[in-house]
Amino acid sequence: MSNSLFEIYPYRNKQGTWKFDDEATGLIAEPFVGETNTLIDKMVEDAGMTILAASTGVKVMFGYTPFPNYQVELLLRETEPYGSTYTDAKFSLTPWLCPAFFKYFPVAPEKFYVRVEEVKSNSLDILKDDFDKKLAEISDEDLIEGFRLLDVEITLTN
Repeated sequence: MSNSLFEIYPYRNKQGTWKFDDEATGLIAEPFVGETNTLIDKMVEDAGMTILAASTGVKVMFGYTPFPNYQVELLLRETEPYGSTYTDAKFSLTPWLCPAFFKYFPVAPEKFYVRVEEVKSNSLDILKDDFDKKLAEISDEDLIEGFRLLDVEITLTN
């Protein structure tokens, strides 16, 4: 078995379902099912985040072998052609993972490890960066004219 560590970036919809996109595997808006959503919620809270703050996206790391600060060890309970059920001792849940899981693991591993982390840049940072870029493209003359139209008095200094 490989010692690979995988990363995905799930986001949560209004109905409480976590989904993720992974262009490398061709997965778009791939939903998690059942108690897997509850597991992600619990891991988010365990990592010190609120569900609301994490809804725009979190980083989920997972792999075959334990890695620093993993939160959950999932143990294979049963496997079937259309997915695998795992057990989790920390939160007493039985998440089910669908066949999309096999994009990362060729066969259902007997156990694997998972951690959820906050995504450092959020949508406000992205919006601010976009605004700053657009503002840099505007000439001083256009800014002055815009303020004049808004009837705002400004003083320019060097």
